[in-house]
Amino acid sequence: MKEDNKIIVDLEKCVWVNLVWRNQYGNTSPARPHYKSVRGEIISGINLAYFHPEYPGETELERVERLGLLDVWTPELTLKLQASEYLVYVGDKALKLYDAWNASYSARRIHDKNWRHI
Repeated sequence: MKEDNKIIVDLEKCVWVNLVWRNQYGNTSPARPHYKSVRGEIISGINLAYFHPEYPGETELERVERLGLLDVWTPELTLKLQASEYLVYVGDKALKLYDAWNASYSARRIHDKNWRHI
């Protein structure tokens, strides 16, 4: 008999939530990078790469793409629950949970009587 172990989390009881983007080398970024990078360093599509006789006039970006060295950025969500417990989600599930938490948090802030609009 197969059991589906599902974790049920009340998003309103999360102490804090942290969404970061992590590449395959462990580098993190607080926002989704909209640039191409290698090991977290931005690669320019204008600068010429070191000369190679088989690929003359190749730019840094063309060389990195040819060698398959571009970073792959993945979302990682950390939920801090009560009693010092953490849950970490990666990928699409992390984005869905973050959107759900953000919606519930925004709804609580709007209906909170003690919260002042500045």
